[in-house]
Amino acid sequence: MFNSVNLIVDGAFFFKRSLAVCDFGNSSNILSTEKHKKIFTQRIATDFANQMKKFEDLNVRRVVFTNEFQSWRKQEFPEYKSNRKRDTEIDWDGYNEVASLLLGELKKYNVIESTQTDCEGDDLIYYWSKVLKKKDELNIIVASDNDLKQLVSRNTIHHNIITNKYALTKELYEDLTTETKVNTIYDMSSASVNANTFVKFFKDQFDRDSNYSIIDVPEFVLEKVLLGDSGDGISSVATRYGQKTVEKTIGEIKILTDITTDFVNNIEDHVEFLAENVMKLKPKENMTEVEAKIKRNYKLVYLNYRTIPESITKAFKSNLNDTKDLLHKKVKNRELSDERIILQDTKYSIETPKESNEFFGVDTSAL
Repeated sequence: MFNSVNLIVDGAFFFKRSLAVCDFGNSSNILSTEKHKKIFTQRIATDFANQMKKFEDLNVRRVVFTNEFQSWRKQEFPEYKSNRKRDTEIDWDGYNEVASLLLGELKKYNVIESTQTDCEGDDLIYYWSKVLKKKDELNIIVASDNDLKQLVSRNTIHHNIITNKYALTKELYEDLTTETKVNTIYDMSSASVNANTFVKFFKDQFDRDSNYSIIDVPEFVLEKVLLGDSGDGISSVATRYGQKTVEKTIGEIKILTDITTDFVNNIEDHVEFLAENVMKLKPKENMTEVEAKIKRNYKLVYLNYRTIPESITKAFKSNLNDTKDLLHKKVKNRELSDERIILQDTKYSIETPKESNEFFGVDTSAL
């Protein structure tokens, strides 16, 4: 059972989420002034501290904060995310200045910044979910991107910071909801107590409006391959091929074969089989076109060393050497749970509220 957690944070999304809730008035040139930068910086620090507080009872051991550059996917597939437009009302130099300042401060408390040229945050989160795989450490992916649900495993859970919902495998759900029996006071080992702390925390989280979903990873990946991702500009493998038709196809495939990890890892060996099942719905595309889209989507949506270019993986392994020292250092939980401490050495520090000497309007300072 687990005795600590690693938070793997989708940094790019985290920054933009904090930016979205900032009040800049009616300004059309956001982050162009020091006032705007101060508002944004303090908002990020507060949001980050709140995340640390949320999981503080679980003994946070490491925090990995990913950042991203232009994706290799865009280079190989120009249509990738072509439907997204950069917000022209934001001063991106100001944005990058704040991001750089915050990351610099977080590093002081042993937060690992992970960034790499031509590498998306999703790729980095995939790598880190594989690097951090100790049996007694639970990885919590802090993000909103549902694509990252494919990374859940026996020691990795997905936490959507927008909906506050969790996604996990059936095996992990059972681990996190099964109490360790403690028969006598002499059996209260730290391992048993820690295990039950995890159970208490997650039972409480899961019981809130059934605040979780169970993920069958191979089936989830196959669905993403067939359905595509409209948010990233990736079309489905056939015209008018939506959620219900994809579910119907997968249901028929499951009658014919088991959808296993091995099946998903070797989808390119099953392209013809998959295309034949899609063609049963009589799409306007021909067999060759459907096969091509299956191969394309597999490359774009599946987070795996088989689909990510080898050069990207090699670069990550090389960069990993730069973080070896931090990997063996525990993050400073107390400091990271207080936005005032995070920003205390910056020009955007948050003043500690002065204690009032008044009690119901009466000055008590002389008492």
